[in-house]
Amino acid sequence: MKLFLILTFLCASIFNQFVLINCQGGNSGSYTSLLQQLNIKAGRSNLARKLQPFFTLERGGVAKILEGTELTIDSWVTFFTKNITFSYIHADEMCRKRVSSEVNDNLCERLCNVLNAYKEDVMNIGKVYHDIFLVYLFEPTADEIKGFNSALVEFKKKRFERESEINGELENMQTTYHQLVNEVNAKIDQSVTLNNQYNAQVTSFKNELKTLFLQTKKIDGRKLYESAQLDALNTALTALREKQLELATCLQNLLSAIQAYNDQRIKWAGFLMNTSLPPRPQNKLGVMGH
Repeated sequence: MKLFLILTFLCASIFNQFVLINCQGGNSGSYTSLLQQLNIKAGRSNLARKLQPFFTLERGGVAKILEGTELTIDSWVTFFTKNITFSYIHADEMCRKRVSSEVNDNLCERLCNVLNAYKEDVMNIGKVYHDIFLVYLFEPTADEIKGFNSALVEFKKKRFERESEINGELENMQTTYHQLVNEVNAKIDQSVTLNNQYNAQVTSFKNELKTLFLQTKKIDGRKLYESAQLDALNTALTALREKQLELATCLQNLLSAIQAYNDQRIKWAGFLMNTSLPPRPQNKLGVMGH
């Protein structure tokens, strides 16, 4: 399912302080629903207001990744993948029109392997960015957290007598929240730095590829590429691939950090409802049907 993550979808939280985004077909967000019920049960208490920030991430995280662009998130991911794509045809042609030798044959085999891996990860990295935006921005519905609906039904029925107990845990929740969010923010900063380095290296590689592509030698009436050009291309592409893998690893770590926070939210929700909720399946994002 193609998902349009548009910044204008950023809807206000129940207290207009942080971002709890719930834009999936009008279904109520899990934590929004829970905090609303808690607010009703607690009466004049400000308990729900104290808890609400723990169930949201700061507004600025995605803005750092987007670096001030006015593009929608889908458009940003598309722009990113196009920008890190270079003329694969030129690299292929350099190998097809090589001077025949065992050295050049081996060089081109290595080039082909690196090139195929690079092309595959261009799409993979775009998908990871998409997943990062998804889990960062969107609040899961009650249906997307196993056991949440039934627990919320029971919570609504029961008399609320745990305000003192929950207040006693606020300091621990705040400490855990800051640890998790600081980890997310550190990974975001690292990803922005690596993204900028990667894009700069892609630009440099594109220029080098253009130069090498023009450096043919006429042999027996044919324009061919010698070992020097193929070796230079292999060296530059391998270095670019290493930077690509560095960014890919960083983004996976960022996604894991966000999911660690999301998993903690499930535990907190269970605590507030005086129950235990099953953890999110590790192969699922846990939001928007993914």
